[in-house]
Amino acid sequence: MNTKVFFTILAIVGVGAVSCWWVLYGKTITNASAASSATATAEAANVAASQDESLAAFLATSSSTATTVLGGVVPAEGSVPFIGMIEGLAKSANVGLTVQSVGLGNPSALAPAASASAFDALTLSLSVQGTWSAVYRFLNMLETLPYKTQISAVSLNQSAFSVPGTGGKSGSPQSFWSGSLSLAVLKNLSPEDSVK
Repeated sequence: MNTKVFFTILAIVGVGAVSCWWVLYGKTITNASAASSATATAEAANVAASQDESLAAFLATSSSTATTVLGGVVPAEGSVPFIGMIEGLAKSANVGLTVQSVGLGNPSALAPAASASAFDALTLSLSVQGTWSAVYRFLNMLETLPYKTQISAVSLNQSAFSVPGTGGKSGSPQSFWSGSLSLAVLKNLSPEDSVK
């Protein structure tokens, strides 16, 4: 009888120990997940703050552009600096940018009261590549430019690729976004253009 009692007590203690271990294991996993999530959130906040600082530094260093920005119109000879500013914004947002084409269009689509004898619409066809957050941030920057702009024909596609893992195993798939858009901005005509 003593042997049965001993094994019963031993079984109860064993089940209790396994139960305690399982509860502690679950709490450890939960705590680790929460810490990992908090770390990822903190890193995302640091990246966003860094990008905001990059944008502020970029805009501060381009003080020659800042004076013309206040008018909302690209100056007659300001097409190249404007395109350079767009490329700088893409770089600060960590977006790959390619200017596919540059042209001139009708300014009345941007500003119905704009006279075609004084203004043009500088049109840019752009292609972008990057993570969703980077592409979204870049589009947000374009939308909030202090110029008279219009963004149209936005087309974005998602792709996934695997990053090589350790030990020859494939890593987790990463999301990648690419697409195209058209940007038009109101631009002053140069004196020679207005004569033609």
